[in-house]
Amino acid sequence: MAEETDTPILLQGYEGILRGDRIPRIIPWSVLRTWNKMKLNVELMLEKELKKRGKNLRIMDLGCECGFDIFVFATRFKKYTPTFVGVDIDPNKIVVANQRAVDWEFPNCTFHAGNAEYLEFDPSSFDIILCSEVMEHLYKPKKTLKDFHTILKPGGCLIMTTPNPDNKMGGLVPPGFRKKWSKWTGEKGVVEATGDEPHDYVHHIGERGVEVWVQMLKENGFKPLELRRCDFIYGSEHFDRRPMLMGLSILLDSVLDKITYNYSWDVAIRAKRLR
Repeated sequence: MAEETDTPILLQGYEGILRGDRIPRIIPWSVLRTWNKMKLNVELMLEKELKKRGKNLRIMDLGCECGFDIFVFATRFKKYTPTFVGVDIDPNKIVVANQRAVDWEFPNCTFHAGNAEYLEFDPSSFDIILCSEVMEHLYKPKKTLKDFHTILKPGGCLIMTTPNPDNKMGGLVPPGFRKKWSKWTGEKGVVEATGDEPHDYVHHIGERGVEVWVQMLKENGFKPLELRRCDFIYGSEHFDRRPMLMGLSILLDSVLDKITYNYSWDVAIRAKRLR
């Protein structure tokens, strides 16, 4: 079981596919496609909630980085006149985000530095919380879920995305091929985990299976409403250099969308606060 300590600052937040401590490089198209599908899941879920709830909602994006997603959603859903509050543990990114809000004229978007495990907002402050690729970086995700329950209004909505270590795609790969597969995709080995026991994954200190997240949501006053899958495998340069393999993966992925979320590198969950 993981020690109940604060999550190191460098492991928190939404790292994205480009990080400031790495040399910039060309991002594989297949990687961009994977992340685009994940973000599209969030957008579709958010749109569903906005249509149902109406205008003037207050929305928080935890792990907002420099505010890119918020500015996209503020533009995409302008007719609903939402107010966005971005939170990220990196104060430098918050400075950038607030300056962009001024320069790009987004008066309905504000940004604050904050810790995902110590959210300091008044109870019932938000109608919707977005939390994309953050929970797997936390030592104490249960506490964060409890905080979400507190700061959401009754009946409020949580939309989160997180890697799916229970991805059954690995079972379709021949054993002798798995080392090459992991090398091509950049995936690391993980161990089984339940409850508060995180997977042993680089930077993903709190990675859990979908069913574990669903159960944790229920235990903390949420009702899961929807699960959506991302790509069945994380992209890499290897796939970009083999168009036929990439084409087959896209075809297979479109079929899996209609079947199950279990064959998915990442999953999006939409849940409702019950009480």
